Amino acid sequence: MNLSDLFINFKKEKCGEFIKQLAVVSSIWVNPSKLIEDITKITELLNPQGTTGLGWVQLNTMKKAKGLEADVVIMVGLEDDIVPNPRGDLVEESRLFYVSMTRAKEKLFLLHAFKRPRNISYGDVLMDKSRSRFLDIIGRKSEWKRT
Repeated sequence: MNLSDLFINFKKEKCGEFIKQLAVVSSIWVNPSKLIEDITKITELLNPQGTTGLGWVQLNTMKKAKGLEADVVIMVGLEDDIVPNPRGDLVEESRLFYVSMTRAKEKLFLLHAFKRPRNISYGDVLMDKSRSRFLDIIGRKSEWKRT
């Protein structure tokens, strides 16, 4: 079953499988429970008076963000070998990055990893990662947030 099918069946019996596959596909979270923990922390930061529920979350690639808006946009994977895509056209990649950032109506979170598992399936060897050059171009400094 692919990620789209798992999302459609999310409220049924496939909730855990969807979260697990999302973690694997995004290549950011080795442990699916860490994904849930991170989303919960972001929600608490956005609503410090107490969470009233996540509402709904829409996951999109940068290519599918065109024409959409959201109160909060969280862009992940902003490492230089992911964004920009080394096999893509740099001008097009920068346009996609800009369009994705402008989808946020209230808050924008730009996230990158300092280390990432070499192979998400095995996850025991960490590689140092360089943040996306696009973050330098827009003048954003990295902040280390310890949880």
